[in-house]
Amino acid sequence: MAGSRLSRRDFLKVGGGALAGGYVLGMAGCGGGGGGGSDSLGLFITGSDDARKSYFADLTAAFQEESGRQFEPEYVGIEQSQQELTTRVGGGDPPATAYYPGRWLPDFADLGALASVDSAAVEGFAASAVEGGMVDGELYGMPWGFSTRALFYRTDLLERAGLEPPRSWDEMLAAAQKMHDPDNDVYGFAIAGLDHTSTAVQFLIWLWSAGAEVLSEDGTEALFNSDAGVEALTRYASVVKDGYAEPGAITNDEPALHSLFRQGQLGMIITGPWMRALMETEESTVQMGQNAAVMPLPPWETRATLATTDTLSIFTEGDPEAANEFLQFAAQDDWVFDYSIATQLQPVKESVTERPEFADDPYWSEAFIPSGEFGRPYPNVVGWTDVEDALIAAVQQTLQDEDPKTALDDAAEKANAALDRA
Repeated sequence: MAGSRLSRRDFLKVGGGALAGGYVLGMAGCGGGGGGGSDSLGLFITGSDDARKSYFADLTAAFQEESGRQFEPEYVGIEQSQQELTTRVGGGDPPATAYYPGRWLPDFADLGALASVDSAAVEGFAASAVEGGMVDGELYGMPWGFSTRALFYRTDLLERAGLEPPRSWDEMLAAAQKMHDPDNDVYGFAIAGLDHTSTAVQFLIWLWSAGAEVLSEDGTEALFNSDAGVEALTRYASVVKDGYAEPGAITNDEPALHSLFRQGQLGMIITGPWMRALMETEESTVQMGQNAAVMPLPPWETRATLATTDTLSIFTEGDPEAANEFLQFAAQDDWVFDYSIATQLQPVKESVTERPEFADDPYWSEAFIPSGEFGRPYPNVVGWTDVEDALIAAVQQTLQDEDPKTALDDAAEKANAALDRA
């Protein structure tokens, strides 16, 4: 789930302004409930697509039938969600529980707005997903909407070049160069460079794969300007400078790259499990099993990918006991399965990955589920959005011929200042 970035300073300013100005958000419900009546509890949901609405309607109805407790879903678009939820928290009117991108979790936890999630709710969950719900050793979010990133590639172009699927990062980039055919509007490797979260998403995978760390273990210092980090950025930019990325990479985010791959204009792209559904459309000239395949990312210095989760968290001013009961209900295998099917995200619970719909489908069993074994979450630190902004700026500067070491040193200085303020 992608969305706008809001720094902690903006986070506090929005919340404080709402409280001082007596602002009342025009949404159903209030007072820790946020639902449709005085006995209901609010369930704030980021995203308003039909599949999500149908799933949460069924889930809350089943929970009410079993427990007698009513959670009333309210749906907010991704572009508005963070600010609206922040306003609710700052104004003393949070929902009982909320569903949102996990990278926002540290900011809410830092404000003291969250109650702990009972560890029973995450029994049997993928370890990398659970890690994404932890802040300072405390479980504040039940991971939901789990996804990893893998390598999609054009099988017809690879075969035409006389190559096998890559077994290393070197082989991957060498194959992309051979697949590159600009005279026929085919470009070897997808590179994101826009001032957008997806540029950070892409570059984090290169950083980790090169053996670099983003932050120190305690989250207080930027480490991405190490020799390994400089090598990662140098190589990322070289795909553009050596001429086998798509034209105008600095203006592209992931949705733009998805479109290029579907139109047959990219040889390789690193992205998530939603890609198959994007290809299952009439306008897509690339189809899984026909001229495209997916595999786990190969190793470089190490093997790594990004493992992201959305999260369900509990607000202290709601009803933590009822919310924990609701989360444990949602964590049952059948509900985890239904959500994964509805959203085409990989199951967050390992027992669900053993069901035939996932275990017998190579898309999941051979690409995305194995990728979870070496997936890494975003660093769960307050100030992460400012760190992310600094990384994106470094990528953009390097794509425009700035020295990678200089760009990363400048970014580290900005990141450290943000971490000091947090």
